Amino acid sequence: MEARAGSGLNPMVIVMTIIAAHSMRLSIVVPLVPLVADRYGASALMVGLIVSLFAFLPLFLAIPSGGWVDRFGPRRVLVVAGAFGLAFTVLLVYSYAGGMTFLIGAQVMGGMAHLLTVLSLQSHLSLLADGRQREKNFGLYSFSGALGRLLGPLAAGVVTELWGFQTAFMLATVVGIVPAATALAIVPRANGVKRVEPSETPLEAPLEAPPQNTGTKDQNNLPNFYRNAFKLMKQPDIVGAMAISLIVLIVMQLRSSFYPIFMESAMGLSTSRIGVLLSTAALFGMVIQPFLDRIIARWGRRLVLGFALTCAGLGIGLVPLVPGFWGLMILAATAGMGTGLSQPITMVMVADSTSDEERGLAMGLRLTANRVALFVGPLLSGVLVRLVGMPATFMFGGAILLGTTALAALTSRRQRRRRRPENLQSPLQG
Repeated sequence: MEARAGSGLNPMVIVMTIIAAHSMRLSIVVPLVPLVADRYGASALMVGLIVSLFAFLPLFLAIPSGGWVDRFGPRRVLVVAGAFGLAFTVLLVYSYAGGMTFLIGAQVMGGMAHLLTVLSLQSHLSLLADGRQREKNFGLYSFSGALGRLLGPLAAGVVTELWGFQTAFMLATVVGIVPAATALAIVPRANGVKRVEPSETPLEAPLEAPPQNTGTKDQNNLPNFYRNAFKLMKQPDIVGAMAISLIVLIVMQLRSSFYPIFMESAMGLSTSRIGVLLSTAALFGMVIQPFLDRIIARWGRRLVLGFALTCAGLGIGLVPLVPGFWGLMILAATAGMGTGLSQPITMVMVADSTSDEERGLAMGLRLTANRVALFVGPLLSGVLVRLVGMPATFMFGGAILLGTTALAALTSRRQRRRRRPENLQSPLQG
């Protein structure tokens, strides 16, 4: 089989390795970027702007990138993502001594690396299976990402406390070699791409899922990508999943942007203890994800998503009200469990609402909403922090998440009625 001959690894092992290493690299870097900017004397608004630059290019390129994944296949896009990822961390190494210009450039490179990595992997996973097996695959994908997010903050906290920011960025560069090298290892040597046959199980299918949306050059140009994406947005299920994912990520950007600063300045915690809190959130998000398909089968997608949003809202909104490190640990665990459940569920919701030939474009559409959140979230957080302070901003974010449970219930109920095979016709055909 091509996948095994080319790389010698099970395709799901490849996916899990790439996303784990990529997530560890990001979670080493993400808590440190606002701290470095703060040490340069940046205001709250400037910190938000610098963090939001991570999503600037992906905000405009997520939809066409999804079309390119459909056209060229995940492997080629993963190679490009690996190059962006190495540029990202190398610039960060120089940013601590070289100034804000390197920090800004690194954020732009990192945003593209993240977009192309997750878009390729999610598109591939959605083509491997459907139904409960798809939920299980996305659960394993999210589990692997959470494992990286567990290890990253712990490593960042310890290394930064002992040897400084620059050494932590060097560690992120070393970790980033893993997804880059793995992507290179799975590039097919032949020009042809093997098609996934029905007889192959999801774990035996080759990583390079067949480009379904091949079309002509004119059909794959930039305006058509956007035109087809807007057609997908006529589906209420996709819009609902995008809205839920967007709201969750906007609030979670509050944690990425100002949680480390709040913990250090208001709570007096060291970087290593901040790393422990962030890793606790990742741990509780991670341990629940391999059982996602069983949890949904037992309780239903609507109830699980509502529970997840409630946990995330309480875990964020109560931060200023809970004194002491151990109370913050409980809140971190609660928020981590909520986000650990909500994000893979919205991925599955998008995948269930589309056909194979539009799957990459649909994932790109979802990631566009996510990039809006990653861009707007830090800026909005910076404005709110400046106007009302950090404690009120955290409580406001928690209230928004609690209010999103109604939207989650409505979207899940509608999609459950539409999950029959005859209802999964491509909207691009009509």
